[in-house]
Amino acid sequence: MTPFISATEKIFRELSQPKPPQPKPASAPADAKPVALTRNDVDEIIHRKRTASTEELEYAIANARDFQLSEGAINQLRVDLTLVVAQRPQKSWRTAWRNLTRLVQCPACGRQQRSSDTCRNSECKADLKNVKSLLAGLRFHDLKHHAVTELAESQASDCTIMAIAGARLSKDAGALLPCEASG
Repeated sequence: MTPFISATEKIFRELSQPKPPQPKPASAPADAKPVALTRNDVDEIIHRKRTASTEELEYAIANARDFQLSEGAINQLRVDLTLVVAQRPQKSWRTAWRNLTRLVQCPACGRQQRSSDTCRNSECKADLKNVKSLLAGLRFHDLKHHAVTELAESQASDCTIMAIAGARLSKDAGALLPCEASG
């Protein structure tokens, strides 16, 4: 018969045992080979006969003139790239918001990218030191406050505003009546 162990004792025993070392994540090789696509490869990607990595899609878009792609084909590749990037998991809401508010567009080639000193497009390399994001300095709280203000100006009831934005924000914005009293 085994002795009874409380949940607290079990947790204590698990935490006091040394942990095995965690394996290090595989890093990208230092000498990553450059992307080299042919017109046939790009046609297969466009006609969905093969999948493409982020790097391949970016390369095809950057070299669209060399591949003699139509605007429709370029737009399709851009949509495909957006879908590939959107499927990557974000670390947190904060990371996603920071990435969004730091996104800049190169004035020379039009590529959207993270803020840096130069364009990431290997053929462009335009100076981006003075380019600011359109959303730079925008805080999520600003959007929430604006939404509550718009609701209040549209003659929405206090209960509606509190239900949509949460009671805490509505009280901060000046709502007077609690919804429980009205019904």
